[in-house]
Amino acid sequence: MGIVSILKGEIYFMERRGLCLFVASICLVSCYCSLLSIAAIAINRYIHICRSSAYPSIFTRRWTLIMCCSLWIVSFLMEMPNFLGWGDHGYALKNLACLWDRLASRSYSAFFALVGVVLPS
Repeated sequence: MGIVSILKGEIYFMERRGLCLFVASICLVSCYCSLLSIAAIAINRYIHICRSSAYPSIFTRRWTLIMCCSLWIVSFLMEMPNFLGWGDHGYALKNLACLWDRLASRSYSAFFALVGVVLPS
């Protein structure tokens, strides 16, 4: 996206708000899911090392698939407030990218920091 911004200029994404919203949403959902996945891997390793006898019954193929799908669902749900007016997306000149607008809502920024970063860690 930075290459497009450099070649076409930042006005390219500012004029295409829908594209910018889409890219920013994909970016934020992927970020959430990445953080949640790291937390899930940590839990998996903890159970495998510390509760090795319970591991095979907890991490079955079916349950692991459900957990992975749940991570994506939770990630999409955490992004929903941006579309319901609590937060916003926009073009960040500093990053040359469409991102979540951290200044649009302080309460959503606090929610993002707590639920998206602190709790998974």
